[in-house]
Amino acid sequence: MKPIPNNLFFLWVEQEIADGRSVRFRLKVTSMLPLLRGDKDEIILHPCKPADLHPLDVILFRYKGNHLLHRIIKIDGNHLYIQGDGSFMAKEECDVKDVVGKVHAIVRPSG
Repeated sequence: MKPIPNNLFFLWVEQEIADGRSVRFRLKVTSMLPLLRGDKDEIILHPCKPADLHPLDVILFRYKGNHLLHRIIKIDGNHLYIQGDGSFMAKEECDVKDVVGKVHAIVRPSG
């Protein structure tokens, strides 16, 4: 498998989600440990509407020029407070317009 730059990969992910299609890919990071394991687990990301977002959902969102996959910990109108499961200190904030998609399923190597 040939690696591609993150910016090109997430451009493709955003286009697929915008076209109403789900996307499945393997994670490369550890910020969602212990739920999601980098280089092992895959996620299935679905398109979502703002009304579909709830605390405890795991979402892919744009943040300071990057894409992050973290959990919603609080919603205040259109403003989301987000944190990785593996991080007790760092928290991000974004608006619902920055959400790319919502994790629908986790696929483990064991099936």
